[in-house]
Amino acid sequence: MKKTGFRHSIIVSICALLLLTAAAISISGCAGSQREKSAGANGTMNIDFREDGMIRNGTESETYQVEDGQKGILSIHVSRVSGRLDIDVYPIDNTGRPNYTGRDLDCASFDVIVDEPGEYKVCFTADEFVGEYGINWRTEENTDK
Repeated sequence: MKKTGFRHSIIVSICALLLLTAAAISISGCAGSQREKSAGANGTMNIDFREDGMIRNGTESETYQVEDGQKGILSIHVSRVSGRLDIDVYPIDNTGRPNYTGRDLDCASFDVIVDEPGEYKVCFTADEFVGEYGINWRTEENTDK
């Protein structure tokens, strides 16, 4: 006769331990708010993880280079659930006015074209923003000139 009771109790103990570990991870993930900072090329975006989702506060910016004979195309998309998101696109040397300024953006997808050579900054400013935003950068030959 084999002693299956010992083997059975080990399996039950391992399963119970795995269930307790999963429950502890689940509870700690839901309790309170978790915070992380995302530092891009410039600025600091604070990200809070709360019951109602990921909430962003702060600024985040990236720079893009347009070479002579090229134009830059910034494809921007925003999908806001709540809060505020502002976007500014402007030349780094700041000799001209901004190429694009958007305030309190809701849900949109659009392109901003920069056709003068130079370096450009795209700055996202979030205030209790819940949702998604992003940018896709590409260059093409500037045939408009």
